[in-house]
Amino acid sequence: MQRKQVQIEEIPSLSETLCEHLSETGYSKYTIRRVRVCLDQYYKFSISAGTKIHNSFSVQNFIIANQGDDYQDKYYSYSISRPFAMLEDYLQFGTVMRQKYRAGGEYEGELASCFRMFLEYMRQQGYAEASVKSCHSHLLRFQYFLRGNGIHELCDLTHEAVKLYPETLLAHSTTNVCQITRDLKRFFGYAQIHGFLRDDFSKDLPHFKNTRGQRLPDRFTADEINKIIGAIDRDNPLGRRDYAIVLTAVRLGLRNGDVIALKFCSVDWAKKEVRIVQKKTGIPLTLPLPDDVGWAIIDYIRNSRPDSTSENIFVSFTPPYQELTQYSNYVAKYMRKAGLYSGEHRRAGMHTLRRSLATAMLENNIPVTVIAQTLGHGDLHTVGNYIRVSTKLLKQCAMEVSDYE
Repeated sequence: MQRKQVQIEEIPSLSETLCEHLSETGYSKYTIRRVRVCLDQYYKFSISAGTKIHNSFSVQNFIIANQGDDYQDKYYSYSISRPFAMLEDYLQFGTVMRQKYRAGGEYEGELASCFRMFLEYMRQQGYAEASVKSCHSHLLRFQYFLRGNGIHELCDLTHEAVKLYPETLLAHSTTNVCQITRDLKRFFGYAQIHGFLRDDFSKDLPHFKNTRGQRLPDRFTADEINKIIGAIDRDNPLGRRDYAIVLTAVRLGLRNGDVIALKFCSVDWAKKEVRIVQKKTGIPLTLPLPDDVGWAIIDYIRNSRPDSTSENIFVSFTPPYQELTQYSNYVAKYMRKAGLYSGEHRRAGMHTLRRSLATAMLENNIPVTVIAQTLGHGDLHTVGNYIRVSTKLLKQCAMEVSDYE
C-alpha cells in the first residue's frame, strides 16, 4: 500500500494528530508524552540538518545521531524507534498496531459474542488450551485493527479491510504470520457456516510460506551458558528469582511456559523429582531435580519470594504478586550483561536454552529415546530437528557422494 510523501514540515501537526489518536485508543500519558517528545526532537534535528522529506533515511540519521552504532540493536533502540513505527502505522493504516495482545484482554462490542463462540467451538473440537489462548490473542489484534478502521460489527466487514490487514503483519516472523492468518481463516469459515458472514473472507488472506526451518536455529555453547548464568546478580531478590528460572531451564530443558508455571506441588523434595503436565502437549513429565536447581529454588523461596497466595513458585514482584504470565526477554537481558549479544539477527530466548540442552545431549551420544523423554516429546522424529543446530552432528549425517565425470 502506497502513501503520499510526507514533508518534514508536516511532522509537528502529524505528531499532534497521532497523539490524539493514541489518547482515544487508550495509550498511557507516559507513552503519548514519549512519542511527542521523540517526534519533536526528530523535527528539530531534521530542520537543522536541512532535511526536507520524511523517510526511512531521515529517521535512520536521527537515530544514529542519538544512539550511535547501536541503532540496529532492537533492545537498545526500541524506545526511540517505536514512535516512528507508530507514525508509520498511522500514516499507512489509519491506526497504530499494538505490539502485544495479552491473553487476558477482552473483546468489545458486537464482535465479542462471535469471537467467544468461536473460541468455545475450538475447545469443543479438542484444541489445546494454549492454542485457544493464542487464537484469542490473534482475534484481539484483528479486532483492534477493525476498530481503528471504523468497523465494529461483522456485517460491516469488507474484503478491502481483510486484504489490507496482512500488510500490518510484515514486521512479524513468518511463523507468527502463518499462525495469525491460519486462525483468521478458521474463524471466517466458522462465521460463514453459522451465518455471521455471508461471504468467504478467508480467500482474501494470502498464503504465507513459513521459512522457520530454512535457517539454522540458535543455540548457546557451554561457555556462553556459564557466562549468562554468571551475569545474574544473586544478591538481590529479582536476581535470585531469575537465577532459579534460568538454571531450571538450562538443567531440565523445560519450555518457558512450564518453567514459570511450576507449582509447589510440582516438586517432590523427598524423591528429588519435578512432575508437571506439559502445557503444549498435555503429556505428563517427570524429571530428576538437580541439586543446584533445588538449592536455587530454595534460596529464592526463603529469601526473595514475595508474600503471595499464588500456588506458583515463581511470582511477579509487582503487587498483588501473582504468577508470571511471560518470561521471554530475560535471557537476552543477561546475554547483554555478559557481553554476548553480537549477531544482528541472533534470536535468544528461553527456548534457546532448551535447544542447547538437546544439542549437547546429542553431541554426547545420549540415546534419542532418553532425549525425547527428557524434553517431553511424544514423537521421536521431533528430536531430529535439533540435529540442524550442530555443525558437528550435521557432518555426521552427511552422505558420501561419488564423483561423476
